[in-house]
Amino acid sequence: MKRILIALSLMAAAAFAGSPAEATLRVVKGEGWAPISGNATATARERALAAALYDAASRLQTKVRGASQLNTQGRLTEEMTATVAAQLKGYEIIKDGQMGSNWMIVVEAIGEGENEGPCDSNRRVDLDMRHVSIRVAPGIQGHANAAIYEGLARGVEMLASGGTYVVSDQRFLPPLRGAERNHASSLDYMTQVSGALPSVSGYSVSGTIIAEIDRGDYYIAQRTAVTISINLKLRDNFNGVTIAHIQEQQVIPGSTTVYGLPRSGFDNFPKVNTIPLFQKVQDALDSVLACKPLRAVVIAKNGGKLVLSAGLDNGVQPGDYFLVNPKGRESWQILKIEDASAGRSIARPIRPGREVPVNSLVEMLL
Repeated sequence: MKRILIALSLMAAAAFAGSPAEATLRVVKGEGWAPISGNATATARERALAAALYDAASRLQTKVRGASQLNTQGRLTEEMTATVAAQLKGYEIIKDGQMGSNWMIVVEAIGEGENEGPCDSNRRVDLDMRHVSIRVAPGIQGHANAAIYEGLARGVEMLASGGTYVVSDQRFLPPLRGAERNHASSLDYMTQVSGALPSVSGYSVSGTIIAEIDRGDYYIAQRTAVTISINLKLRDNFNGVTIAHIQEQQVIPGSTTVYGLPRSGFDNFPKVNTIPLFQKVQDALDSVLACKPLRAVVIAKNGGKLVLSAGLDNGVQPGDYFLVNPKGRESWQILKIEDASAGRSIARPIRPGREVPVNSLVEMLL
């Protein structure tokens, strides 16, 4: 026997609060009907609207969970629960009226639900590589010192080849100080001199890399190793929130002495291979940024067209759609990409009467 329980758990149908960054953002339609009892058209309209919003949310994401159990008679029963788990950020009523003895409403809604499948590998968010402090212990000298610095330089350069982000090398600039939507760092002296503005819609990484000596005594032998520790902070530039801490370590064999006589030395190694260490860092960055939404800002207006701060390098293609970050039910706008270059794209608003000001945040629709 199979029982199907439908849990009507529509979550915040008309709420505009933020939601997890791993959610997928789309525009869907929903249709709702409600019978009119007597002259209670207002009540029927409210019920039809609720049904339309529920229908729209169910098209975004419905989770189905099942369980099997034995009942008291020894028979196997199966139970399934279907839960609408999407969140709607806004909606617009496009049809609203009486149809015979029922009230019918059709809505066009913007919504998001958790991304449970593989994330879109074609999207690449902007990542500012800000100041990364490298400190090597004073006891590491000569060839060992040079080899470590060379290995660290190769590793940092490797981070620029991540599959989910496009790097802007700003290591000569300090870590970002706050929310870039308020231009917290864009007025810094070095930022103005260099012209290396932070990406308002992207992310940034900064932190420390430390190489220190570890010594250990093992009866007749003394061993010295070098430990390289990486500690990075990944921030959302738009709101200034730290979204991840990345910490990795690598131990490099150093010198060994037996009864005070050298048996092997760190200087015997021509290179320090830090690639496995930085591969872990790159994998950590990719895992965090893979499901983040691709965002951009409107940097200019030209007639009826808008210039966005994301382009082909970010995976933007003609025909893609972006949503202007909504500030109210009637303010959201959808942009269609008509042309794209390496770091810019040209978009056209497709909803009439919705102005999009410069510096507006936009997010790619899937």
